[in-house]
Amino acid sequence: MVICRKPFTIFDVDLAGAGLLLALIAGGWWFVVRPWSTLWTDYRTMAQHRAVAQDNLQNDLNELERFKTGLASLRETVTNEAQTAPSAESVSSALKELTELAKREQLTLLSVTPQPVANSGDYVCADIRIVGRGQSRDFVHFLDRFADVNPYQSLESCVISRDHRNTKPECELSWQTRLYLIPDIPSDEPTEAAP
Repeated sequence: MVICRKPFTIFDVDLAGAGLLLALIAGGWWFVVRPWSTLWTDYRTMAQHRAVAQDNLQNDLNELERFKTGLASLRETVTNEAQTAPSAESVSSALKELTELAKREQLTLLSVTPQPVANSGDYVCADIRIVGRGQSRDFVHFLDRFADVNPYQSLESCVISRDHRNTKPECELSWQTRLYLIPDIPSDEPTEAAP
């Protein structure tokens, strides 16, 4: 059947073909071009997010490496401090240092009484009660030098007395020193349980 004769002849099958062609073009657009366009937009967005995530990951890796370096430095510092800090077994060496230093400062020690080692929070304390005789100036020098030799101690109490009838410059000295000790540090290696 002829639908139009001028300027050219159009048959009804031509309209059906044109409709089918338009449907194919619309279907191609709807089912092929539009999904590919969406896919490429999503792919570009994902590539941008991936680039940002890669940058963030690299920054995090750099920061982690910086922290690892800092952690290694801190571990080394803690290990060095732990080696220099007195432990619970070093009370006898501290007593030896104390008596030798008192001798050098011309103090006469009458009694040195270490108290039992006791836990105090994260560290261990050992109190030492000392009674002696000597000049107050020598005693002050002794305290200064003992603090230099053993910085992990504090003077808890101190009494310097001298009888007013005494003509000698010697004083009666009594003091208590607290040694701050670290408990034994467990090794990093796992130990096997006894059967």
